Amino acid sequence: MTVRLAQLTGQSRGSAAASKPPAKLEILADTKTRYAVSLANGALQGGRDLATGRKAMVAGNDRYLVETEYDVTRATELLDRVQRVERGTAGDRPLVVMTCRNAALPDLTILKRYTLEPDRVLSKQVSFTTTDRTGFFLRYEADTQLDAQFLAQSGRAGALAETNTVSKGKLVTKTEQVAQENFAAGDAPMAIANDYSLGLATYRLHVNGRFVLPGAANGTAQGWNNLVAVNCLKAGQTVSGENRWVMFTGDFTTFDRHYHALPEYRALWDYSRPEWIQRVVADAMYTREG
Repeated sequence: MTVRLAQLTGQSRGSAAASKPPAKLEILADTKTRYAVSLANGALQGGRDLATGRKAMVAGNDRYLVETEYDVTRATELLDRVQRVERGTAGDRPLVVMTCRNAALPDLTILKRYTLEPDRVLSKQVSFTTTDRTGFFLRYEADTQLDAQFLAQSGRAGALAETNTVSKGKLVTKTEQVAQENFAAGDAPMAIANDYSLGLATYRLHVNGRFVLPGAANGTAQGWNNLVAVNCLKAGQTVSGENRWVMFTGDFTTFDRHYHALPEYRALWDYSRPEWIQRVVADAMYTREG
């Protein structure tokens, strides 16, 4: 795949473009979908299906947790500040790369690479480097907030879980509940409109360049938060994680077909089998505990 990038540069003071206010959003779109990314902090600001005109998500704010020998620091992508923007193409697909720093994590440099893939897929790969020679553990999570109208008219499945908190006989809040670890395509968090006109799912794809299966997800009142990667990072190293969002039309089997068609997933089952397996009519397995 050919990747071409052009660094974003400012206009000269005398040009007509210089008098215009700077753009606040970077738009990645094709004939099927439209995603918006903040040029202030590099966070995903929404995704819309162009066929139906419906907005599926309103935000995708990452979360970071840094654990050193002495303390733990939690930070959000909303504190990121974009220092550099590069635009280009990956093959014939639009691409934008943002270099960011976070005030709460001054030793960390965050590189975000957004690519609009075919079949209504948005890829976000985030790479981390540091000047810290001692090193620390870094936890990277991707948070997805669904559009309120889409959420109200949809059913949710996969890793999404939700808990209602009751106090003195009254429902007072909705809290997060940790979902169990996932190891199948169908366990990826997803929301599907009741009329099946639009669905949205998210899943991690790569950690440090290697294919991984969907991971644990926390359900929230607005959507979900899924773990992308946990790494140990120190100066001279780079760690990364890639998360994807995909819009689709149909039920959960439509997403399953999308996920099962991934080259990385297909490669898991591309291995030789002994000849006797072809003669097996049926098999079963059970376990007994206690």
